[in-house]
Amino acid sequence: MLAAGVFARWRENVTALLSDIRRQARRASLTSDEKCGRMTMLRSLARAVLPASARQRLRQWHRDRTLERAVQTFRSLDHLEPIPAEVFDDLSYGWGNSSWSARLELIETTIQFGTTTTTPLLECGSGLSTVILGLALGGSQTRIWSLENDRTWLERTQAALDRFGITGVRLLHAPLRDYGGYQWYTPPLDQMPAGFGIVVCDGPPGSTPGGRGGLVPVMGSRLLPGCRILLDDIERAEEQATMAAWARTLGTEPVVMGSRKPFGQLTLPG
Repeated sequence: MLAAGVFARWRENVTALLSDIRRQARRASLTSDEKCGRMTMLRSLARAVLPASARQRLRQWHRDRTLERAVQTFRSLDHLEPIPAEVFDDLSYGWGNSSWSARLELIETTIQFGTTTTTPLLECGSGLSTVILGLALGGSQTRIWSLENDRTWLERTQAALDRFGITGVRLLHAPLRDYGGYQWYTPPLDQMPAGFGIVVCDGPPGSTPGGRGGLVPVMGSRLLPGCRILLDDIERAEEQATMAAWARTLGTEPVVMGSRKPFGQLTLPG
């Protein structure tokens, strides 16, 4: 077992090295290859001298530090401007899902729409997006209503909202249920607003029977005229079919947006 003092000294050295890498990278004195090389060296050194349990602790500690720093930076940004890619990358890494950074365009579009209206925002599926939207749009009054079927994931997201003092989000546990032919959330409608002007749909999970198609049948009466629906994972055939079905039902035309990771958009008439 690694002594606490040894781990603490190692952590201090790692912090100094990571800070040096970030500082030089910001000054462009490190190329991306050089930065990658230094991080590879750091990981190799950790594997050589630290047991697996200590490496896991160190990795989680570094993610927590990165997330906290990225949230502080994000709070200081002008949310009418594009989000710097490095800030979004740090948020994604700190959350523990670096691949999620591909969703930058979806989040930026949601924030852009959110700054042009005061209507409530419905989020299907919670996580880092809940935190980021809460920081950018939440304010002191509840503005964002997020449905989550997974109790463990809900608790993790709520812990992050509490940790960073984000109060403009209402996170709701909404187990999946069978609606006959598809499954979707069981939204506590008596606790929710009468209408939503923006919907971000990144749930239920893709393995759910019927996928995300239940949004319009279940929540259609609460979608305001002009409501914008943003559907993630539009590169998947099931999401394409879902968006086409929604468009027919709602009397609108689907649009595919984004270049790095495309997403679908529908705008209701009115």
